Amino acid sequence: MNRTVMALKGLVGLSFAGGRVQVDNWPALAHIGAYDDGYLMLDKDAAAQEWASIS
Repeated sequence: MNRTVMALKGLVGLSFAGGRVQVDNWPALAHIGAYDDGYLMLDKDAAAQEWASIS
């Protein structure tokens, strides 16, 4: 874990202060983590339609 955090500090500019984590380069972190913003279905209308089609 520590090695990963240290690597991310250099790659995306992680910093820690007051119990919080700050990411200076969010697009780089999202790319490294293969983040898919559709996964969480933040669009409530789209999520409702998908759930309706399942049930």
